[in-house]
Amino acid sequence: MKKQTKKQILEILHFWPMSIVVPILLLLILFPGIVGAKEIKYLDKNYTEKQWEKIKWLEDTGDLKNRYETTGNISEKPYNMMWSTDIVRDGDYSVRLEYRDHDCGQDDCPRGDFEGQFGRTEINWDFARYRTEGWYRFSVFIPETTMHLEEGYTMFTQFKTHNKIERNGCPQIPLLFMLSDEGILVSQEPGDKDCTQDYDVLMESDFKGKWLDFLVHAKWSKKDNGFIHVWVNGEKKHTYEGMTLYNVDMQHLPIQRHNIYTGNKLEGHKQTQVMYFDAFYSAKTCDKMELESLGYSCNTLGN
Repeated sequence: MKKQTKKQILEILHFWPMSIVVPILLLLILFPGIVGAKEIKYLDKNYTEKQWEKIKWLEDTGDLKNRYETTGNISEKPYNMMWSTDIVRDGDYSVRLEYRDHDCGQDDCPRGDFEGQFGRTEINWDFARYRTEGWYRFSVFIPETTMHLEEGYTMFTQFKTHNKIERNGCPQIPLLFMLSDEGILVSQEPGDKDCTQDYDVLMESDFKGKWLDFLVHAKWSKKDNGFIHVWVNGEKKHTYEGMTLYNVDMQHLPIQRHNIYTGNKLEGHKQTQVMYFDAFYSAKTCDKMELESLGYSCNTLGN
């Protein structure tokens, strides 16, 4: 059943007797999720990215439910998020993200040693957080013209906890992918460490101008039975076993977030960065991931 907006429901209730209207209004107050806060929009060429807006993805994403959401710290520029039919990994279109110097929104603008040195454009796949173990895939295209930031980094994918619990002021990001002067890095933040991150270099060079297919198998756990496995283009690149969460309500597991998010604290010009994202998918088991559409299978994945 399609959700109605609050305005539409109130227009209908206007003609009903109060004996019926009052209980319905109480239900709306107690259960606001019955109606959508904002209607889902389709991403088209005239779309300008807005904060906290739900976007309908027109291609199959498995358990991600074909819907992603913008976040509250984006700068809302017309070029920040667009769709592309020119550079596509799977299906008919991809998401094109672009970040320019001093693009920031809300809390990001005053952060850092110099105002405006933090910024982002990003989307959330919120449905990634509803299981303790799962498989996730996404593909990234980094153009030749997109360079790493000198003495800085650019995050492009995070699995970040949904609640507000932090460790020593640091948000919990159990899994993070970023572009730096060392290449493409994967980093996890084990629960037994304080605001530090261990990372592996996934690729040192030869990763631009081509699609990179990322596959993640993770178990989110506050115990030592957790794990994170990462494949790139069918080759296993990273393995971690142990605690993957710290003091987290298990109803608030990590969300999947794709972005261009700069962490450069240096004063001066930051280069315009562009990345394309496509082939989003999530499932409980590998055999449900439809890897064949990308030219892989669970049986041929590297160990």
